[in-house]
Amino acid sequence: MNPQIREITTDTVALSYQEHTGSDVFDHYLFTLTPQDTGSQQQPQQNSKNRDDADRVVRFQDLLPGNVYRVTVWTTSGMENSDTITKDILTGNACVFVRTAPVQIFVHSKR
Repeated sequence: MNPQIREITTDTVALSYQEHTGSDVFDHYLFTLTPQDTGSQQQPQQNSKNRDDADRVVRFQDLLPGNVYRVTVWTTSGMENSDTITKDILTGNACVFVRTAPVQIFVHSKR
């Protein structure tokens, strides 16, 4: 299972994933998103999905623009956890476009 970025904006990341194939028995997928800015006041966010959930998209919201977040994914079966997969994601930058009128310069000369 390798999560793929489905959508990324200034404050939201959506990941899609394929069903885990193989003989492993597990109950849930767990997804944690952790800010990588050490000065950030943001707390990690966690989502879980049942193995048989048909909706294979996970969303993280209320993110900060232009920041790096680490997504960690693993499966659980009872109290057992699988190895983790990690992916770093950069949210989009907030851009502000300002349209200004052309500046006209008038030069007054004395004669």
